[in-house]
Amino acid sequence: MAEFEQIRIDFMKTRPGKQLRAIQRRMTPIMERRTTTQLMVAAVVMVVLIGFLDYLTGLDITSSLFYLVPILMVTRFVRPMAGIAMSVLSVISIGLSGALRNGFEYEFGLFFWHVTVPLVFFVVFVVLLTLLMDSMRREQELSRTDGLTGLLNWRHFTSLASAELERARRYNHPVSIAYIDLDNFKEVNDRFGHAEGDAVLQAVAGLLTGNLRATDRVARLGGDEFAVLLPETGGDAASTVMLDVKESLLREMEGRGWPVTASIGVATFEALPGTVDEMIGHADRLMYSVKAKGKADLVHEVV
Repeated sequence: MAEFEQIRIDFMKTRPGKQLRAIQRRMTPIMERRTTTQLMVAAVVMVVLIGFLDYLTGLDITSSLFYLVPILMVTRFVRPMAGIAMSVLSVISIGLSGALRNGFEYEFGLFFWHVTVPLVFFVVFVVLLTLLMDSMRREQELSRTDGLTGLLNWRHFTSLASAELERARRYNHPVSIAYIDLDNFKEVNDRFGHAEGDAVLQAVAGLLTGNLRATDRVARLGGDEFAVLLPETGGDAASTVMLDVKESLLREMEGRGWPVTASIGVATFEALPGTVDEMIGHADRLMYSVKAKGKADLVHEVV
């Protein structure tokens, strides 16, 4: 309960924009270890305890904000409709505790007002909280992905690749990485316009994600350059997969009338490098060796 009291204090003291972040940082590690049933039971118990406290002391409006803790908890970690249900339960608790204190000698109008105002407040809170969480989720997604293709961006790709490198080192697994540069992409922009160039990039992104495993990571590194991380993938498998990608890409480009091919450098690391930059740099150099030899090919090296 001390943790939740600190959460309430943070909520009351901080501005609305910071409230959710502060509360989420404190609650997330606790809540994510709980099942939906455990969270709902905990929220109901909290509402009952707050209602009992209300009955004994007669909570004022500020103190009644205690009810926001279980409402927030189930809205954030279960679903918004659970937050609505907890809002209704909280209002029942408020009404019942008030009626018990007054010996059920409530005027109907006063009772109606006493429960309607908190209900509206709680429901509005759930709606606004849901909208804010959705907005934060979209912002987080945008910060991790390329806006045009929906692939990972450079920053998030390198973060995931770093984690995969550590995992590979821990379990002594190979890891492969491919660096892809589109040939003649500038010609598409010059001849057909940038809208057509964007269509090429989107088609390549769709082809890459469609031809790879869900565990593989695909990123647009900028311009017409892409990277593919193949976890737990040795030399033979990496070569086979990326040759299939190369051929599929060539068929796709020819089928759409685009004069685009791909230069691909693939590096498989059995002796793992120290950093992700070394991995990417090695694949990048292999890709440039393809460019130097005439483009539209793939070079693979096992390190």
